[in-house]
Amino acid sequence: MGIGTPLPPLGRSTRTGILALGLGITLALNGLIAFGLWQDRRVHIDQATSRLEGLAQVCETYTNRLLDSFDTLLLVLRDRLQAGANLDELHWLMKAQKARTPHLLVLLALDAQGRVRAVSEDGPVPDLSDRPYFTAHRGRNDAGLLIDLPRQSRYHDGQWFFALSRRLNDEQGRFAGVVVAAIDWAAVAGDYARLLEGGWDQVSLFHADGGAMLHVPMATDWSEGPILPAEAPPATAGSGAISIRAFPDGKERVTLDRNLSDFPLTLSVAEPLDAALEEWRGHVTIGVGVGGAMTLATFGLVLLLFRQTAAREDALRLLTQSEARTRAVFNQTFQLIALLDTEGRLLQANDQALAFAGIDETAVVGRFLWDTPWWIAAEEDSHGQLRHAVTGAAKGRFVRFEATHRSLDGRPVLFDVSVKPVRDETNGVVMIL
Repeated sequence: MGIGTPLPPLGRSTRTGILALGLGITLALNGLIAFGLWQDRRVHIDQATSRLEGLAQVCETYTNRLLDSFDTLLLVLRDRLQAGANLDELHWLMKAQKARTPHLLVLLALDAQGRVRAVSEDGPVPDLSDRPYFTAHRGRNDAGLLIDLPRQSRYHDGQWFFALSRRLNDEQGRFAGVVVAAIDWAAVAGDYARLLEGGWDQVSLFHADGGAMLHVPMATDWSEGPILPAEAPPATAGSGAISIRAFPDGKERVTLDRNLSDFPLTLSVAEPLDAALEEWRGHVTIGVGVGGAMTLATFGLVLLLFRQTAAREDALRLLTQSEARTRAVFNQTFQLIALLDTEGRLLQANDQALAFAGIDETAVVGRFLWDTPWWIAAEEDSHGQLRHAVTGAAKGRFVRFEATHRSLDGRPVLFDVSVKPVRDETNGVVMIL
């Protein structure tokens, strides 16, 4: 850069640009981390969903087989009663069936008034005509298999059970009673508990009307029933629907709801959201740490750039001031000064030299000095002296000679010409003055 050429300043816009760059890098990096964590969360939810689908399939298979076996037993009893089976023989058959059927509390057959016709137990049986499994069939001919909500037995010392029942008809199709299988609720819940893969999983079984049939884990205090409060699936939830729901205990759970194909029941399996995302939260901690470290590193780099910018501005300011002083000396001296490259081409001339020849600097910059108006009008032998002096200066020597030039008005002017090398920090010749 030549003497007197202004240097570009670094000001507020440069600092603003550096700050914007640092902020942009920080936002981009943290955005990538956030996106990665969001994707990772989806992966962990999908993994929980896969586990729940496997658990739901196992529980559904167990439930269908259990209910199918008891329904088959009820159909056999219904057909025998409607065919006029001997009640004494039926009593012993029902006792034998209870003995070899797991989870079966009692088998009984009621007539149209709710009186016991046959039962798998010995001894008196309380009035059961007000039980839903009796009243529902009495009022409907198309009820099919009815599954009652859990309740306490009047016959087995308050033991909890749920009942499956089917209607009996006489030869004219009129209501003739019901056959009932009372199933041990706690035994079935124990089977479900053994199906759970993890200690945090839970499974619920809901009736079509939304009532809770079963919930595992069970309540520890059965004073208000063995079923812990559980939230029935939303009415809009379809079979196989996955959702994250808040439960009555205040915890959110990843939940899969599945309608049983053969029975009016909905199976709901759930895993606590905290358990599903436990590993992911560890990833979040790492991600936050990495993001924080990158943010600190980025702003540290911004601070370093700020300091380097300030140092450069100070250097440029000093250089500008130095060039201003140099230009003042260069242009205000009475001497004629020219700056050449090492081959003798003109790089710059001061105002006195330009005024002497009456020319503009742009007309001569880049030309060999001996081809410029100053030397074209000089004495012939001075051309060789100038070339010799430039060659010597390029090799590091100081050369001095006299030459006569003519001014604009044609007057001869004698000059004392000095040609000397300009060296860099390695002592090499880079220009000629």
